[in-house]
Amino acid sequence: MAVQARFWENGGNCKNNNFSVVLSKLEILRNSAELFQLIVLLRLDFLFSFVRRLTHLKNTMSSLLHLKSGLSRVISTRSVTSYQSNPDLANALHKWTGGTVELTSSGSVARLQLNRPEKSNCLSGEMMIQFRQKAEELSSVAQCDVLVVEGIGRSFCSGADLGLIEEISTSSLGSAMFRYMSGTLAKIHSSPLVSVARINGHCLGGGSEIASSCDLRFAHKNAKIGFLQAKMGIVPSWGGATYLPSIVGRSSALHLMTTAPILSSDEAMDIGYVDAIYEEDEEFEDLVASMTRNGAGVCKAQKAMLNALARGEDAEHAVVRSVWGGAAQKAALQRQLAAVVNKKK
Repeated sequence: MAVQARFWENGGNCKNNNFSVVLSKLEILRNSAELFQLIVLLRLDFLFSFVRRLTHLKNTMSSLLHLKSGLSRVISTRSVTSYQSNPDLANALHKWTGGTVELTSSGSVARLQLNRPEKSNCLSGEMMIQFRQKAEELSSVAQCDVLVVEGIGRSFCSGADLGLIEEISTSSLGSAMFRYMSGTLAKIHSSPLVSVARINGHCLGGGSEIASSCDLRFAHKNAKIGFLQAKMGIVPSWGGATYLPSIVGRSSALHLMTTAPILSSDEAMDIGYVDAIYEEDEEFEDLVASMTRNGAGVCKAQKAMLNALARGEDAEHAVVRSVWGGAAQKAALQRQLAAVVNKKK
C-alpha cells in the first residue's frame, strides 16, 4: 500500500518513467531483432555462396580424381625423364643393341614401327632409347590424325630382350628401366593422335603393355596376346596394369594378369581387348581409313572430346568450338546434305 501511495502521489510519474523505460527497451529489442535478421540474411547469403563454392570444388575434385592415375604417372616419370640420369641404366641400355624404332607419316596417318623381326621385335636397350625419342617427336607429325604402332614382320612385340632383363636384375636398375618405359608409353597414350596398335602376330609381355597404351587395338586373325609377366615372377611394369582395367574391366584385368593365358584374337575380342580383327593388310588399312575419311582433324577431335568429358563441360565446349565452323566441318556437312538430296531423288 505504501508503494502504491507513493506512486499515485507522484501523479503517475513512476508509471510514465517505467513506460519510457519499457519503450526504450522495446526499441533496443527491435533494433536488435533487425540486426539479428540482417546477420541471419548475411549468414544465409554466405552459406549459399559457400555451398556453391563447395559444389564447384566437388566438380573440380571429381575431375582431378579422374585424372589422378594419369597425373601420378606423369609425376612418377619425372625422375627418369632421360635414361642418362642413371649411368648404370644408360650403360645397360647401350650394351644391348640391335633393332630400330622408326617414326614416319603419310597423309593423315603416322606410323611408329618396331623393327627387329628376327627377335620377334623384342626391345633391345637401344630400341628402348629410340622408342622414347620417337615418342617425344610425335609433335612432328601433329598434322596426322592416327598413329599406328606396329611391328615389322610376323610379330607385334614380345617385350624386352631377356638378356637385358638379366642384365638389370637388381631392384634399383629394374625400377629405373620400368619407370623409363612407363614414361614412354604414357607419351603414346597422352598423344592427341588416335593411337592404334596393329597386332599382326605375337603380342606378349611388354608387347601387350605397348598395345594397351594405345587407344585401339586391331588384331590379325592369327595373333596371340598374353600378359605373361606372372610366369616370370614379375608384374606388368610399363603401364599395362594402369591401362588394362579401363579396357577390359578390373576383374578381367586381374584374371589376365594372374593366370597369364595366351589369347587368340577372337578370345581377346570377346573380352573387349581387341576392337577389330582383320585377315589381309588391305583390311587393316581400310579400318584405319574409315577413321580418317570424315576430314582432317575430325578424328583427333573425337578423342579430345572424350578426354574433355573427364575435365568438365567448359573443356568439352572448348573442343566443340575448335571444330565447329571450320573448313573440314563445313565440307563434311555439305557432303551429308548432298547425300540426303541425292537419296530423295
